[in-house]
Amino acid sequence: MDHTDHKVKDNTVLRSDSSELICDEDSLYPTVTIGKNEDRSVYTFYYKRNKLYRKTNCTREILSVLLTKNDNEDIVEPYSILFGTLSEDGQSIFIVIDTGNCGRGGAFDGQELYKINIQTLQSKCLVEANEISIYAKGFRVRKLSLKREGDCTANDEYAESFIYYNMNGEKLSK
Repeated sequence: MDHTDHKVKDNTVLRSDSSELICDEDSLYPTVTIGKNEDRSVYTFYYKRNKLYRKTNCTREILSVLLTKNDNEDIVEPYSILFGTLSEDGQSIFIVIDTGNCGRGGAFDGQELYKINIQTLQSKCLVEANEISIYAKGFRVRKLSLKREGDCTANDEYAESFIYYNMNGEKLSK
């Protein structure tokens, strides 16, 4: 995969990030960095064997982020992620997925663009666990967070929550 800029119809530039944030042989894989260095809310992901992995540090400790696209949650159908980036306003993530659905023509034949609101991935006490499941009509975010607010270092019980959004990033009542 090259690191060429890709244009979509709204002129948003999508590109894979520099590989310098990934260690050793993992640098061979495309990466995406989400967040800003100044507030330390930077998350680095890389793609390997059609899965998106989140880098936690340079000791091979990675978290698999499962991406699926199916209305039936019981069916897991991984899709190959091509590239993605943070939007210019810092509020959204753009991810392009290869659906394998060819025949529509155009530069993005067989590819679909998803825009995900970054607030779904961030919280004050974010734990190293997020799972994004992308379905045909929207996506689900699985978040693990401390039940007690404020002290992110406390050894406390974790609360698990699932939040559903449509493809516009609007929260669903489900």
